[in-house]
Amino acid sequence: MKSANALRLRYLALFVTVVILFVACDTTTPYHHYEPLSSDGWARTDTLHFQLPPAPSQGMYTLYVGLRWSPQFPYEGFWLVVDTQSPFFHTDTLYFHTAQPDGLSTGQGIRLRQSEQPLFRIALQEGQSISVNLRHIMHREVLPALSDVGVRMEKVR
Repeated sequence: MKSANALRLRYLALFVTVVILFVACDTTTPYHHYEPLSSDGWARTDTLHFQLPPAPSQGMYTLYVGLRWSPQFPYEGFWLVVDTQSPFFHTDTLYFHTAQPDGLSTGQGIRLRQSEQPLFRIALQEGQSISVNLRHIMHREVLPALSDVGVRMEKVR
């Protein structure tokens, strides 16, 4: 009898694991990745490169750019240039509002603050991919207190 109960518990555990994995998968977000920045700061000459995987299916996708910073970031905002290639070359600028005029940080988080900005929507064919290059255009050569910069691609429902 003990072996039958043990076998049932194993099957139940396997079933629960499969259900959790199935529910946890997000099919609308085929790409979401952050690149860590140097603790010395982000130099203006450093360009971050993201090669997104091929689109899993045909449809409309939204690209987002995310930024993580510490409350010690010395500016109220942050300007970023985004170059994309898919199959056309497109350049855009994004502004991240990092603090209010009284110095209180914006965004979400405690130790690090985080914000995400939509870049654009694009129609992709199955298998088509996008490359994204990011660089800052602030006056300061090296920006301190930035932690990570990332890109997320989400399928529009």
